[in-house]
Amino acid sequence: MKQRERPVFASFCVLLTKWMNIWCKITNLYPPFYTYTHTNLSPPLSKKVLLVTAICGALTSILIYNYIVRQRGTWNAYLVGYGIIIPICIAFPYVMIPLLEIENKILKFCHISIFPILTMFRCSEAMYGFSPPSVEHSHQTFMLYYANIPHIHFDPKTHVPLKSSWADVKEKLYYFVYELCVVGAVLSFLSPFDYVPWTVEEKGDGVLLLKEVGSLFRWNHILNNLMGASKY
Repeated sequence: MKQRERPVFASFCVLLTKWMNIWCKITNLYPPFYTYTHTNLSPPLSKKVLLVTAICGALTSILIYNYIVRQRGTWNAYLVGYGIIIPICIAFPYVMIPLLEIENKILKFCHISIFPILTMFRCSEAMYGFSPPSVEHSHQTFMLYYANIPHIHFDPKTHVPLKSSWADVKEKLYYFVYELCVVGAVLSFLSPFDYVPWTVEEKGDGVLLLKEVGSLFRWNHILNNLMGASKY
């Protein structure tokens, strides 16, 4: 099966950005997580930024495959996982966003919430042997698994990616519409509070990583996160 040259998620994000630009122009309404004036990345550049994320995922998979999967159960595997891979995932958005000068809110969300967290979960899968079947069959399948953000199903016999059926597409579309309605209801409830029901007071300049991590454990910040996570 011929693999696609460009990750599907990159094309999806570009189409989503275009749709939101058109929607904002027509309705003159801007969602709280999106600012039209900050979407100054052209579609080709947006694809390049997401391609960098895919490349970082592929490079991370090389370390995980050679030093964690092949050495699973040893101290070296846990040292590489908890001492190298996971700290890299935590520091990834603080390095890549200023380096690539990303201002697009959707691309920021990808670099802050999706790629680092997903890679940390997949790293823990590799350390404790819970990776999906056929993923660890070869370097190529393992790299493809890490380079793509959406979950990929492989044929257990041929170890090649499976195509989604129309039934799968309809099911995912149903859940997408359902989640869209739930998220809209929650955001409508939070809009009178400026989407922050409990005020978080920043102490200091908030530039240092330790200060930002420390603010995550404040009770009001935790309640705001729980309110935001309630829609899921």
